[in-house]
Amino acid sequence: MTGLEKTVELVPRGPRVVGPGRRERAYLEQLDALRRRLARTAERAHHVERELDTSQRLERGCQRLIDRMENGWSQDRERLDAAQAQQKRLILAMGALQKENELLQRKLELAAAEPARLAAENSRASRRKAPPQGLIARLFGKRSRRRTRSGA
Repeated sequence: MTGLEKTVELVPRGPRVVGPGRRERAYLEQLDALRRRLARTAERAHHVERELDTSQRLERGCQRLIDRMENGWSQDRERLDAAQAQQKRLILAMGALQKENELLQRKLELAAAEPARLAAENSRASRRKAPPQGLIARLFGKRSRRRTRSGA
């Protein structure tokens, strides 16, 4: 070896820390992007789950309201049917009372006219001659014999 040659001496040192290279940095960036995507997806899933829970509660509440309204309508319908049936019974009763009232009114009219008729008959009867007593006895006697014969 000639004097112009350089000698390099390797001195052992501790490991040198070197930062990530281009590929490692791209890989780490992809991992971070995937983590952010996963977080957004989890957040959206949580949001969708809350919306689903809210919509289910709303649906149950609406169904209960509909059931109560239908129950109220059916009760109203039953009350209406009962009221209509009662109204029909009352109409029939009023018709019967009206008919009875008309009959009583006719009886009153006849009763009011009866004294005048009896007075007229009495005045006519007093003008006629009284039938002989024998005639009345014979008429009643024949009647009583008829009853005994017929067995009544």
